[in-house]
Amino acid sequence: MQAANIALGVIGILVVWTALKAASIAAAIWFEVSFPRRAEAMYTLYHEKKGRCFFVGLVNVALGVFLVLVLLNLEAFAILGLLLGGILFSCAVLSYGPGYKSFAHKLYPEENTHSIRQRILRGGTILELLFMVPVLGQFVSLGYLFRGFGALSLTTFQRRWKIVVEERS
Repeated sequence: MQAANIALGVIGILVVWTALKAASIAAAIWFEVSFPRRAEAMYTLYHEKKGRCFFVGLVNVALGVFLVLVLLNLEAFAILGLLLGGILFSCAVLSYGPGYKSFAHKLYPEENTHSIRQRILRGGTILELLFMVPVLGQFVSLGYLFRGFGALSLTTFQRRWKIVVEERS
């Protein structure tokens, strides 16, 4: 009886994990279609400032998780901690978008072969399958997370991204 409960728990965790990965790919497609200039700016920073994006993303994720944990431990600020945790989670889901797009450009170098939705869907699916490799995949996933989070942070809090997009056009 206990083995059956453990098996159901594992299956439940896998279903939730798969739903989160599908939501991440859907969020990347939505962001690319809804905010093309911002997505292009994130993609540009993601490629041109790799080290800076990684460092900014690492610091932002570490500080964000630390703040969420501190706020959740203080009873008076627990609601604020939950709100900040939700914002951090939403940004983490969106931060994989430039990685999906980058991998899609490696798969389909010519932009006219498939629509951007198909390219991100296929690139994101293959990349998420790579992330499932036990140890190496998790490190690769963290690298994509930190770089994407840094690109998202830099395009959100700096206005220079508008200049970068206009120069590339």
